[in-house]
Amino acid sequence: MNTKKTISIVAPASWIKDEYLDTSINFLKQNGFNIKCAPQVRFTPNSYMAGSDEERISALHQAFQDEETDIILCAKGGYGTSRILDKLNVKILNNPNKIFLGYSDISLLNLFLTKYAPLTNVYFSPNLIDIAYLNCDSKENTLKYLLNFLSRQPDDDSFTALLRQTKVLKNGNATGKLIGSTLTIMMNCLGTPFELDTNNKILFIEDKREYAFKIERMLYHLKHAHKLDNIKGLIIGKFFETPEYHIPFGRDMETMFFDFFKEYDIPILYDFPLGHCANKMPIPINREIMLDTQKPNFGLTARNML
Repeated sequence: MNTKKTISIVAPASWIKDEYLDTSINFLKQNGFNIKCAPQVRFTPNSYMAGSDEERISALHQAFQDEETDIILCAKGGYGTSRILDKLNVKILNNPNKIFLGYSDISLLNLFLTKYAPLTNVYFSPNLIDIAYLNCDSKENTLKYLLNFLSRQPDDDSFTALLRQTKVLKNGNATGKLIGSTLTIMMNCLGTPFELDTNNKILFIEDKREYAFKIERMLYHLKHAHKLDNIKGLIIGKFFETPEYHIPFGRDMETMFFDFFKEYDIPILYDFPLGHCANKMPIPINREIMLDTQKPNFGLTARNML
């Protein structure tokens, strides 16, 4: 695969272990990508974050200013994005020639860019570290789709294969811009300048290692904050590794979501391949999509999600 795309690796939040970094970078290089990597991406002694706030900001700004860079890929999530948002230069970040990829703690930066740098192409996407995980687990459809996505080539076969696990929770159709994030990050944004605008949007959510009762609590928080009043559709991604509490919740996750959203007359997909899971795909943020639960692949196409 000779793409000749240049990917700059940055770490606005936490650092990545050398073994994962090297495995992921070598995989991308072997598949034809040119790689640039900010030095603070690697292990930072005595710090949960990838260097100081100033170092992480500088690396991000440099990636956006670098004329050779096509794609900016975040190393991993973790923590640290919230510390730098109010210090970022939106004039630098608002760049229609750049593609920005990340999720988990990076979801906060996704929402920031969507609001303050709307020209930038932002995707809720696997982080660099996921390539190492996926390569070890031989997740062929996910890796194949991701490679074609990074090459800006639609991959209908892998796209269809990844969607086979998705269920329809409620039938319907809707057209609207796609917006969302990791659910806990979404909650942390409420009441801040970075909270997401869900009005007339198709919302997506996902998360990892959260108890079922905490997930339902967050859903009610969104409802009471009127963030669900005017959504046009809902895509529920993976709620990965949901732990068992010592007191049983009494319902499985699918039933909990169905019960909560039964009063909403909108199309709802469940178990969509996004988030903290093995089988997943990048999805565009603030892109208008058509969702139709009666059509093949729910009306979605690899080209429209590219």
